[in-house]
Amino acid sequence: MRRSGSVVTEVRFKRDAIRIRHTLSTVFNQSANILHVVESLTTTVDGDDPAGTGTGTGTAGDGVGIAQSEGDRNSAFAWIETVLTRIEDPVASLSPTAQRVLAGAMRVVVTKGFGKLTLASISAASGENVAAVKYYFGNKAGLVSVLIDAVVYAELVLLTRPPRKTSAATGLSRLAEETLILSTPSKPLKVLFELLPHALRDKKLRLQLQGYYETFYELHLEQLGAGEGADPELRARLSGLATLLAAASDGLTMQALVAPQHFDFIAALRALDVLLALGIPALVSGEADRS
Repeated sequence: MRRSGSVVTEVRFKRDAIRIRHTLSTVFNQSANILHVVESLTTTVDGDDPAGTGTGTGTAGDGVGIAQSEGDRNSAFAWIETVLTRIEDPVASLSPTAQRVLAGAMRVVVTKGFGKLTLASISAASGENVAAVKYYFGNKAGLVSVLIDAVVYAELVLLTRPPRKTSAATGLSRLAEETLILSTPSKPLKVLFELLPHALRDKKLRLQLQGYYETFYELHLEQLGAGEGADPELRARLSGLATLLAAASDGLTMQALVAPQHFDFIAALRALDVLLALGIPALVSGEADRS
């Protein structure tokens, strides 16, 4: 028999969800620029969650979460397909030997960590000699630079593929669902997080990462209906939130990597939904600027 306390909690949750939907709908309908944020109040069904985090997985190793329906292909993730047409695939132009060296380096980072990434370990993992590493990439630093470009590109490619649905995300706004997809640890993200400490000590690599983040700031602005071509004032008002969403995605990813069996994505995202419901209207209306 269900306890009365759980019934009260469920009623309160449903009441709060209705209030959040009403708040978003009332304010967002005032601006055509953020119309698709209103439409973000969708639900998903089906799927399972082997790790208990509510993320599910796509292709083995991808680690990507919620699927979009065909009708959702006009979401912010469709924008990534356009971005990819402007970016050269950093691996496609490499020779087969160089690709094997790069793949070997990625295997070392994934299985042993950046600390074990040496010319000798790369040679062993790729089946190519040390001279090949030096010939195609100059040195270890040159290889790491290409590796960062490759994993960022691979992560963008993954985001254009419809991942599997999960019932755990039912009731989340589309913005929260997409945050879940962005935050779910994928193989490219795991490699990137392994490389981060090294990259932060290298000015050239930091500039590469800056470009990576600028791409995701723009993605978040697209999610908020303030993407390329939107009203400059609206973009300015929401730019800070775009930065925070990028930070939220990274923070969730890191926590999921630290405690993959215990981290509760959905609880964090439900809290995010409440904060967005209260904060976005104030940002859009300019109320936050006056306070």
